[in-house]
Amino acid sequence: METWLKSKADQLAQAAQDHVSAVQQSASKLVAFDAARASEDLKDLEFRDGPLGFTLEGSLVVAVQPSTQAERLGVEIGDRLVKIDGYEVPRYETDFEEQRARKVIAKWLKEMPRPAILTFELPEQDDEETNGPCGADLPERSEEVPKAGAVQVLQAELQRIQEERKKLAAELKDSQETCGQLVAQVESLKKESAPNLRRLSEMEEQVQTLRTQNKELVSAVNASSASRTDEEMLKLRQALAATQEASQAAVQAAQAETAAAEQKCQQQAQEVKSLMLQLADVTACAESRKLQIEPLEKELQGFRAAHEAELDLYREEQERRNGQHRHELEELQHRLEEQELKAEKDRQEAQTELQRSKEALLEAKVNAEAAAVEAAAARHEAEALRSVHRPEPDSLNPEPDGIEVGATPEMPAPAIGDLWDGSQVLEMQKRINLLESRCATLQRRLRSQDALTGVNMRPSWELRLAALTGTQFHRRVP
Repeated sequence: METWLKSKADQLAQAAQDHVSAVQQSASKLVAFDAARASEDLKDLEFRDGPLGFTLEGSLVVAVQPSTQAERLGVEIGDRLVKIDGYEVPRYETDFEEQRARKVIAKWLKEMPRPAILTFELPEQDDEETNGPCGADLPERSEEVPKAGAVQVLQAELQRIQEERKKLAAELKDSQETCGQLVAQVESLKKESAPNLRRLSEMEEQVQTLRTQNKELVSAVNASSASRTDEEMLKLRQALAATQEASQAAVQAAQAETAAAEQKCQQQAQEVKSLMLQLADVTACAESRKLQIEPLEKELQGFRAAHEAELDLYREEQERRNGQHRHELEELQHRLEEQELKAEKDRQEAQTELQRSKEALLEAKVNAEAAAVEAAAARHEAEALRSVHRPEPDSLNPEPDGIEVGATPEMPAPAIGDLWDGSQVLEMQKRINLLESRCATLQRRLRSQDALTGVNMRPSWELRLAALTGTQFHRRVP
């Protein structure tokens, strides 16, 4: 009997093991099928140096150039770009976000290191998308422009929600672990009670068999001949009674164990049910939190994309202004250099002109001194001649003897020497006038040089010349 019970228990254990292995195989097949299906919807393509070979409208491929990397790698019109070198492409819902997302995608594609892996999502084969894929991919447009100032508030709210989500996930994980432990305990109790149930059923079968044998024995005793002794009947009855008592005791023990196991199973089932209810509540709360977080995450992604695009525009504007300022600074430096060169040239010319003026002044000074000396000499010579040829006062009105009063005296004819002296005096007078005019011209030149240089260049010889020539030197020619 014990060997039969052991064999039955082994068979049941083997069947349970086979069932568990079959369930695990089915689960692994389902997981593999889901992974294969998910991997079939996405394709990772490695792009090397050179043109990519496709045109994007937002994140949707609208054209593929022939004989390019995209055509060789299998990019098709309608594929959607979802990742660039492992980074997810920003989503967009408004017109403003779409423009920012396009700029961000173009910037990432331009600056990504090669070789780079681009992940494309295959278009779904539904009727609605095959009839109009572009219409389904277009986001809803809105004229509201997100304000970059609310990014910090949304980030703080998102961080708080993420922390709550992590706490709920940890509680959910603990509940799942506890539930798994309880389920394992229930299964172990079921496994432990299964042999008792089997033993109970086997004992009931044995009792039924013994009853059948008893009936057969009774019928055999009744039908047997009188040759059987009462002692054998008594032994048989005692053995039958002992067997019945043992079987009843075993049945009662098995029933008690089964009742205890069933009660314990009911308690465990109630606990599992309460935990499942708690797990359902936690899951519902987590789902509601997730639904609340999703629009905030989308809005935050839009804000981030807009903020990044605004930063890019600000950097471009700053670079343009810096370039303009550098260009203006270079022009100012160039102008300053030209002005310095021009000033240096003007200074050199002024120095040259000043040197020429000094030389001309020196020459004029020499000429003026010579003219002054010559004029002084001529004036002294003229005064000497005048003093020599000046008539005496008594000889102006002579009273010749023997001439009557009222008679007209005869004028003596001038001598040849007197005529020569008068012409010489006139010539000397002309020379004096010429020298005075030269002195006046030199004086004007000196004054013009004084006006140009701003320095009084009149030498001391002018006073000496004035002292020598008298008052006629002070006459100025206009």
